[in-house]
Amino acid sequence: MPSHDVHMMYDTLVFGVPYGTYKHVHEMLDWPVKLFGKSHRKFFHDDATIVYCTMMYGPEIGAVVWLHIMVDRMFTAIKRRKNG
Repeated sequence: MPSHDVHMMYDTLVFGVPYGTYKHVHEMLDWPVKLFGKSHRKFFHDDATIVYCTMMYGPEIGAVVWLHIMVDRMFTAIKRRKNG
């Protein structure tokens, strides 16, 4: 699972924003990790969350949420290939 540092580096690379600009978005998406561990992705890591955040906070935040989810999936796929 990528750290928030990794997510924020992707934000800077993809969106051209200063490092940490969307830290609050990543913290919001990942807060269930404290309760559910690796299973936390059952919450807020789906299309409904992307749509909700886009509607409530605008397309840029929706894109940040989408990228967060894609980076998580990419890291999981890489890990599975290494261990598989």
